[in-house]
Amino acid sequence: MHISFLRPHPPFYVSEPWHSLIDPSSLEAPITYGTKQEMINHHPILKNMMARYDDKNSYPSEINYSELAKQDIARIQAVYLGMCAEVDSNIGKILQALDDSGQADNTMVIFTSDHGEMLGEQRLWDKLGWWDSSYRIPLIVHVPEQSPKIVEEMTESVDVSPTILDWLGAEIPTNWNGRSL
Repeated sequence: MHISFLRPHPPFYVSEPWHSLIDPSSLEAPITYGTKQEMINHHPILKNMMARYDDKNSYPSEINYSELAKQDIARIQAVYLGMCAEVDSNIGKILQALDDSGQADNTMVIFTSDHGEMLGEQRLWDKLGWWDSSYRIPLIVHVPEQSPKIVEEMTESVDVSPTILDWLGAEIPTNWNGRSL
C-alpha cells in the first residue's frame, strides 16, 4: 500500500490543533550567510533563484516573500512544523491499525519524502538550493524482526524499490540503479 500526505507543502495552512501547535516565538531564525547581495556575489545562480522572491507576481495567492518580517517567517515555520506534527499523528494511526489488525509483524514500513523545504534559510523558500534543508530527505525503513541500524553512506530514492524486492525475496533487476539497503 502506498499512502501519500500532501502536507507539509505549500500553501502553508493546516487545521487546528496543528495550526497553533508550535509557538513561533520558540523558533530560531533561519540560517543566512550574509546579506542578499553578498550571497548573490558569492554564487551567480543565487541571483536568479532569489529574484523570484522579489517578484510580487510569483506567488499571487500565497506569500509576498519580499515583505516578510522575522515574525512572519517564524509563523510560517511554526505552521510548517504543525503540518509535520499532523503527518506524525496520522502515521501513528496507520501503525496502530497495523498492530490492531495483526499485520505489523509482516509489514515493511517505509517513510520518505520527495524534497525538503528551505523555510527562509539562506533567504530561500521551497525546494531551491543545494543546502541540506532542500535536498536531504528522511528515509526510514522498518523491517519486522530486524535489528535497527543506521546506513551512514548516501542513499537515494532509487534504493527503495530494490530494498522492497530484497525483503520479499524477489530478484532485483540488474539494470536498476538502486541497491537494497
